[in-house]
Amino acid sequence: MDRFGVNSTQAPAAATAPSEKMRLMLVSMTGAVTALGDTVYPVQGTTTLEHWQSDQAEGAHLLGRLRALHPLLALFGVAGLWAAAARARAATATRGVQVSSLGLYAGGGAALLVGLANLALGAPGYLQVAHLLVACLLWINVVWLLAMLWDAHSRRAE
Repeated sequence: MDRFGVNSTQAPAAATAPSEKMRLMLVSMTGAVTALGDTVYPVQGTTTLEHWQSDQAEGAHLLGRLRALHPLLALFGVAGLWAAAARARAATATRGVQVSSLGLYAGGGAALLVGLANLALGAPGYLQVAHLLVACLLWINVVWLLAMLWDAHSRRAE
């Protein structure tokens, strides 16, 4: 650890993990497609199983069929976020990074919970907006954490 609380062997890896960034982008893109599908082609059925069956039926539209992709990718995306948060916490002891990393844990969990409720209730509009709000706050937290890690790394280089 240097005088800024940065572990010089881990800060660059935590700040530049490309797989976590790509996972987050992929989850966000499939989320946008899923939200479009939910809006243009509302979920059919009363139970979650009926929702999935109607989405994968013979005559279902492509946007309906793609609904299954986002929840599966979200599980891997949140797991990647949690791994990145753990690396960031190990990379530096600065308070901002520690707090923001905890925000990634909480935000990822909240996104999964709201997403599960969205699936269970058939994607009502108000819950889609709540899910989008959580996703936006999660993105802001990721950008903020990367900025703090970059700052800590550049201070170490001085």
